[in-house]
Amino acid sequence: MENLKNSSEKTSTKFGWVLVLIVAILQTLSSFFLIFGNSVETFEVDTGIAWTELVEVFPTVATQVEMSQQSSIAGSLVIGLMSIAIILFALRYGEVWAWFTMWLMPLFMLPGTISLAQSDNPAWVAVMAGGFILLAVLGLLISFPTSILNRNSAP
Repeated sequence: MENLKNSSEKTSTKFGWVLVLIVAILQTLSSFFLIFGNSVETFEVDTGIAWTELVEVFPTVATQVEMSQQSSIAGSLVIGLMSIAIILFALRYGEVWAWFTMWLMPLFMLPGTISLAQSDNPAWVAVMAGGFILLAVLGLLISFPTSILNRNSAP
């Protein structure tokens, strides 16, 4: 009976970290493609000012906006790559520190999702980003390391 419990526990833990891995891969891929994307199209919708007009009148501000966006995308890419590495090399082996560290991924995704929900982007974009956060949280909850419980019950 104990082996059956351990087997189903291992299966659910594996399912959990695979869910988190899928979210991390999707975050990494979307960040990678955003690096090469063109955000000029949405700038006018978001601000009411044409990008070309901003570049002509305030070139320094335009440069700062571009740098801010690129650094945000780069940060998202790094979080995604680090999450993949933590999942593949520590979380799947039941490392407790990895489970706690992986909570940073959905926390990092939350402000961007809130920003998407408040912008003039289509609603499905924010819903999809929120869905990724929920999948990551679900995966982390499913992959809860039971070794934490075993440590507390030991004499």
